[in-house]
Amino acid sequence: MRQTILWAAAVSSVLLAACGNEPIQLHNELSWSSASLQRSPSCQFSLAAVTDRTQSSDKIGAIGNAPVLASDVVGWVRAAFEQIPGHSQQPQNLSLDVELVRSYIHALSVSKSANVVIRVNYLRPAQNPITRAYRGADTSMNWFSSDSEVQSAFNRALKEMAQQVAGDLGQFCESANSR
Repeated sequence: MRQTILWAAAVSSVLLAACGNEPIQLHNELSWSSASLQRSPSCQFSLAAVTDRTQSSDKIGAIGNAPVLASDVVGWVRAAFEQIPGHSQQPQNLSLDVELVRSYIHALSVSKSANVVIRVNYLRPAQNPITRAYRGADTSMNWFSSDSEVQSAFNRALKEMAQQVAGDLGQFCESANSR
């Protein structure tokens, strides 16, 4: 009987610790590089702008009772675009105007879902812009609700989104070269 009570107390303390309300702080550091992105036919592009269209970019969700906070989401998204093959700091014939539409995370029972939604305007001189929306998502187990666990989920979501953009860049470049 005593073992049962001690076991129940230990399990309860672990569960209560997981339900804490200490903020989870994202550091917005990428955990991947351009070498990890699938290569597609690429051309040079530059970033015209990266803007935040979210209602609140500093609080981007919660895991249990703990708010998830981020300090520089726009810088983090910019860093992801700079890892896409073909990115150049110099102005190019193709420039991308990037808008962060949403970035959020929420808990789903024993898992979590991190999402990044952006809109990209592909701009070329003397042509109408082409607009595409992209969503990167990561749904994974929520083991400890730690900062690094949440950061990793957002990095995987951002990488998925960057891979989609890299694929479209390849198509835009091929179509421009075939004209």
